Amino acid sequence: MLCILNRGLKLKMTQMKRLAYYSTEQVSFDFNEILDENLDLNERIKTAFGPEGTGICTIKNVPNYKRARQNLLNLSYQLANLPQEEKAKLDRPEVKWSRGWQESKEHFGNKNDKLKSAFIALPLREEETHLTQTQQQVLGDAASKLYQSGNVWPEGPLPTFKPHFKLLSNIMVDTSFLLAKHIDKYVSQVMTSYKRDTLYNLIKNNKDHVGRLNYYKSSTDPITREDDWNSWHTDYSALSALTPAIYITHDGYPVTFDDRKTGLFFKNRWGEKEHISADKDSIIFQIGESMQILSGGVLEATPYCVSRSKKSQDLGLNRATFQLYLVPPPEYKLFTPSGIDERYAYGRQIDQVPHITKRWNQGIPFATFQQKTIQEYRI
Repeated sequence: MLCILNRGLKLKMTQMKRLAYYSTEQVSFDFNEILDENLDLNERIKTAFGPEGTGICTIKNVPNYKRARQNLLNLSYQLANLPQEEKAKLDRPEVKWSRGWQESKEHFGNKNDKLKSAFIALPLREEETHLTQTQQQVLGDAASKLYQSGNVWPEGPLPTFKPHFKLLSNIMVDTSFLLAKHIDKYVSQVMTSYKRDTLYNLIKNNKDHVGRLNYYKSSTDPITREDDWNSWHTDYSALSALTPAIYITHDGYPVTFDDRKTGLFFKNRWGEKEHISADKDSIIFQIGESMQILSGGVLEATPYCVSRSKKSQDLGLNRATFQLYLVPPPEYKLFTPSGIDERYAYGRQIDQVPHITKRWNQGIPFATFQQKTIQEYRI
C-alpha cells in the first residue's frame, strides 16, 4: 500500500512541476526515426504528448503516403456533391451515422456543425461482425449494434473511392504502429505500473479502427463563432492520425491556400487557441482520451476545432481532410495504471467539451465509452 501511495505522490509532484513549463513546439519526426525502435525519442514524445505539450506531432517522408493522400482527398468534392438519391444509399441513422455518409449531424453542446459532412467506414474490416453473447452482454445493445454494422461504399458513382480509402488507411495504420512503440517506451519509463507495449498491442490486435473523410462546406453565412466548421472537442480514440487539409473551390478545383486564421486549432494549457501547422505531405498524430486514461495522465489529449475565416469565406473555399481513429477493441476495459488515482486521467478540460467523467469511469469497456461520447456529440 505504501508503495502505491508513493507512486501516486511522485506522479502528483511531477505533474505539479510540469505546470511551471509549457511547450508550444510542434514536434516533427522523420519516418526513419520512428522506424528505429532502439532510437531514444522520449524527450520529444514528452514534448509532443505530455500534459505540458501540444498533444500532437507530425511524421514526414512516409513511403507512398503523398500520392495516397492526394488520391483520396481529391475525391471529396465529388462525394459531397453526389445526387441526393446516391447519398441516401449511404445514410445509416440506425447507428447514429457512424457508418456511411452523414451531413450536418454532429453537435457539441448546443452547437450544430451544419457545414460539416463526413464519410465513415472501418477500413480494416469489411463484413459485419458477429459478437458473441458474452460480448453483447458486456457492451450493451447500442454499442453491440454499432460494432456489428458493416461498411457501405459509393461503389456505383465513385468506383475508385473504396480502394483509395483503404490504401491511405493502411499506410497511416502501419505508421501508427511504429509511433506507438516509442510512445509505450516513454510512458513505461515514467510510469512503472504501465505495461510496456500497451498502446501498440491494443491497436495492432484490433480491426475496428475508424476512418473518416471530413468535408467542410463553404458558406456565405456570417461567421458567428470561432469553431463553426468543427466545434471544440477531444478525440476519444487511443491515437488519431490526420492528413493536412486540402482546400477546394466552389467548382471543385484544389487550390493552394495558407491562412493562419483558417484550419485546425488546439487549446493550450492556459486555454488559449493556437493554430496547428503541418507540411502537406506529413501525417499529424494526436493522443486521444483513451490513451490519456490508460497512461494515467502521463499523456494528454488536446481539445481542438476547425475554423473558417473571412478570407476563406470570401474565396468560397471548401476544406477536406482524412482522419483515422486508432481505437482499442470494443471490450477493452479502460483503467488507469495500478495505483494511479482516476483524477490524473481527467486531462485538459474546457467548457466546450463534455467532462470525461460524464462518459468514463474506471473499468468500463471502450465501446461503452465510445457510445457515450457519440451520444454527446450527435443529434
